[in-house]
Amino acid sequence: MQRFLNLQLVFPLEDFLRGWFLGAPFESILRNNVEEFVAYAFYCRRWSELERKEADQVARFTTQCEKTWNVRFQQGNNPHINFMAHLWEPLKVCHKPVIVHLFSEVAGATNCVWMLALGFRKQCYEGTNYWTLPRQVCKMEKPGEPIVFLHGVGIGLGPYFFWVLDLIRTFSRHTIILVEYDNISLRLHSAKVLFDSTAHRLNDIIIRDGFSKACIVGHSFGTFVASRLCKLHPEVVKSLVLIDAVCLLTCWPGLLYNFIYRMPACSLDGKGCLDVLRFICARDLMIAEVFCRDFSWSALMLWPEDMPPNTVICMSGEDRLVPNSFILRHLRAVDSSAQVVEDKDASHGAFLLPQCYKWRRVILRGMAAVIRP
Repeated sequence: MQRFLNLQLVFPLEDFLRGWFLGAPFESILRNNVEEFVAYAFYCRRWSELERKEADQVARFTTQCEKTWNVRFQQGNNPHINFMAHLWEPLKVCHKPVIVHLFSEVAGATNCVWMLALGFRKQCYEGTNYWTLPRQVCKMEKPGEPIVFLHGVGIGLGPYFFWVLDLIRTFSRHTIILVEYDNISLRLHSAKVLFDSTAHRLNDIIIRDGFSKACIVGHSFGTFVASRLCKLHPEVVKSLVLIDAVCLLTCWPGLLYNFIYRMPACSLDGKGCLDVLRFICARDLMIAEVFCRDFSWSALMLWPEDMPPNTVICMSGEDRLVPNSFILRHLRAVDSSAQVVEDKDASHGAFLLPQCYKWRRVILRGMAAVIRP
């Protein structure tokens, strides 16, 4: 809670609450509404379910917010407004034709073919599938730390074909480990994957493969796993690369609203297609369960203080999920040493597109700056 109060220099509290309360005027958000939201955000419970000590802490925190942001909440409760209670609301799911699932399964099989063709070996550790590309170096050369890549929501590793090729070409002395998550890949998969257990297994995988530290590279959803790894096993994270970092300022309501609640844009360009894919993924049963039952921003948010010294943050200027301007303000406020690279014309996930090779090169140069052989 104390860390949240330090965000006073990052964003206005009025805009923050208006976003969480689905655009309700700030004047209509009364003190009891705010306390209910705080209980939900930090305890995942209703205010009436809190113990006396917890309720007192919520009340004190609300008062501290008033003093810190110099605002005043009117007493009372407004029953006509609601905040985004994604953990309690019914899952927002759309049934999809079987052909969509067949396509994702074919994409998964195709992914296996090209991964094997590139020399990767598939392995499994306690239910987590991952691909490893070991590198052979001469005795005079020192092998680099492994690069562990964590993909985002979509259809698995398939869309990352060009990115993986660039990784192989750029980091020839580094073992590459690609982790797969079937439950966020539109697959016919029912196993539940939790963030903390995934982070623990990822730590075990790195050590099991003979390494003590690794460069962790996360894209979108993968940055949440990277965030938990930084908190639970910081000793294994030698360097960190966050692409479209939804784990930064996760408390900002735009992420939740734009991924779960917003309808897709009606356009036929590349950005419109990515937006439609975002909507299809958000309405998948397994993905909706991850984001609407296991998604607690207070646990998943990565604070600059928890990043390793060698950190690169890669921002897409047209990203509707990540509040880039606020993140930059946050990094400056805490005097973070993280390096920031940006493509002002790119949207979320645009670096995956074949035509965005220049953006991929910028990201790879940023990676090279923090990876030490």
